[in-house]
Amino acid sequence: MHLKKILIILGAGAFCAVIAAAYYAGIMVYATGSSPEKKIGFLDNITNSLYLQQQAPRKSFSFLVIGDIQSGNRDFAQYVFIARDNGCSFMIQTGDLASHATTACYALVRYGIASAGLDMPLFIVPGNHDVRGNPLLFEKYFSSRQFFFFYSGCLFIVFDNAAGPPYDRQFDWLEQTLEENHRNARRVFVFMHREPVEWEQGAPHPALDDYARFFDLQQRFPLDCVFTGHVHSYRQCAIRGTTYISNGLECEMKGIELQAAQVTLVTVTPNAVTTKKIPVRLSLLHFWGGKLFGGMVTKVYPVIQNIFG
Repeated sequence: MHLKKILIILGAGAFCAVIAAAYYAGIMVYATGSSPEKKIGFLDNITNSLYLQQQAPRKSFSFLVIGDIQSGNRDFAQYVFIARDNGCSFMIQTGDLASHATTACYALVRYGIASAGLDMPLFIVPGNHDVRGNPLLFEKYFSSRQFFFFYSGCLFIVFDNAAGPPYDRQFDWLEQTLEENHRNARRVFVFMHREPVEWEQGAPHPALDDYARFFDLQQRFPLDCVFTGHVHSYRQCAIRGTTYISNGLECEMKGIELQAAQVTLVTVTPNAVTTKKIPVRLSLLHFWGGKLFGGMVTKVYPVIQNIFG
């Protein structure tokens, strides 16, 4: 009986400790990330576009493409370090930054990025996890879901296919954007979440059921690279002269082994566009620590709020 009482007391103490930790973690994260009025530097798509367009043009430059993250607290500083070390002008994340389209998840991702010391533009492409269930949150926190900008004579286009087909309205916008701007661009890069490529037995081919018009536009207006996420695997191929790269998921669990995340370093020179796959490894401590912290903020803290107001 004495042992039973001790176990009950220890269990109650552990429960209270978890609740207290979730409460203070939630307050910390929400104070930074829950209010869209509280601006985080370099984390607004339109402000970033205007900033880059005002910079002096460069003959050669680099940028970093990041795939699915689905959590904002998995040491985003690693990506900032890679971008800095390689002299990148900006970063683009190809969707599924958040695990769910909730205020709690958006607060978590904004807190994680703000804590990383972001010092260059970070563009966020909408993914299905970012918009499913509450599509207005993305624009509330990151502004436009579909936009384009010029940097150093190159055209960058963010195409919104997060919610899935049909894409008629998006294709109309893409066609108009290319018609009006293609002649003035030395290179053209397109970013979207869902991959417009199908793979059968390891062989890629256009996904014509949903993207026939996209590939027609590619024939009319040659594209240098198309970057995507969503498929949870790093894939690269060339179709009709365009390079397609999917960065996939940040990390996957296979047994007890953590696979490396894969990011893509893109370098543009006067004569070529080159890409380099860079692995980003997470330790078990980072992975499970991020899971625990994220769970406390996005699942436990909202319950505490509802109970105690």
